Amino acid sequence: MGAHGDTQLAAISVPDAGPAGGIAAAIAAGTFCFSFLDLEIPRAASRQIERSVQRCAAAIPAQQGLAAAHLRIRIEANGRVRDVRPFDAKTEPIGGALLGCIATAAQEWTVSHHKNQCIEIGPTFGLLPTDLVIAGYHHRDDLLADFKTSQWWALCQEDAGFATRRVRLSTRTVRDDTCFGGEGRIVKVQGCAKPLFVARGLPMPTKQPLLVASLGGRSDAGAGGPWPVQLWPEPVWPLSPDSEHGIVGAEATFAGHAWRLEIANGGERGAAFLAVGGKRQWLFDLDGDSVDVRWAGDLDGDGKLDLLIQDGDEGPRFFLFLSSAARQGEVVHAVASGFNSTC
Repeated sequence: MGAHGDTQLAAISVPDAGPAGGIAAAIAAGTFCFSFLDLEIPRAASRQIERSVQRCAAAIPAQQGLAAAHLRIRIEANGRVRDVRPFDAKTEPIGGALLGCIATAAQEWTVSHHKNQCIEIGPTFGLLPTDLVIAGYHHRDDLLADFKTSQWWALCQEDAGFATRRVRLSTRTVRDDTCFGGEGRIVKVQGCAKPLFVARGLPMPTKQPLLVASLGGRSDAGAGGPWPVQLWPEPVWPLSPDSEHGIVGAEATFAGHAWRLEIANGGERGAAFLAVGGKRQWLFDLDGDSVDVRWAGDLDGDGKLDLLIQDGDEGPRFFLFLSSAARQGEVVHAVASGFNSTC
């Protein structure tokens, strides 16, 4: 949503589906809504809506993934939601089952806006839940409100290889915080000395040991293999778009199969693709200038490749892809995302 001040916004009057007689009659009847499509709503309300959208997407598998829901929400003067629709049903349609779930959830939303009239806003929310945390530096406002009380597990780097552990999270204030002016926080993981990532909302893998991939040119790794692992922010296996050659990639192997992560033209900065077993799958459009495979191996215990991929260096995004969640025609499917704060 746009970060525009309330006083800078001009209401755009658009006809509402009110009674016959047009805008004047709709205003007189109290059914007209003024559009403030870039209005910045309170953070608590925004997160409430986001979690509702993501819960609905998770309950309707055909809708979950890296897509987003661009909504048109009409809110009464008292903050209660009148209705929810696709922002543009022709160009950005939302499936009926997903929209119905969101509309039902909207009955519980309260969005205060300090305007003595019905308003219409147009926020966009990702369908993929933000259920990953990377230990380290974060802005205070970027931490999930319930992150201390959620049930978390971590993928831990240990002397014998990799293991998953139940963990708890805590924070401490950053001293001499020149980046965020005292609003920075260090996220600490209790119960895991070297966490690659921390997750919630997903079943904790129980199969041990965890099998890992190998870089191309080496023997297949298996348990305790040589996949290079670094704790963030140290790079592991970065790839950057190559405007001259079009595609860049790097080879690796897992469970006897070669696989390749590629960066090819697509989107504004390029797109990430996974090629394995004769299939080539789009993963995501790049938001940053590079991608990095933070971990590769079998996390969900089905003997197939899973990936944790970082998108960008400045304020990077992280995506967890699992083979057990793959849809028809896919090798892996995104199940969770996260990010780290930088300035």
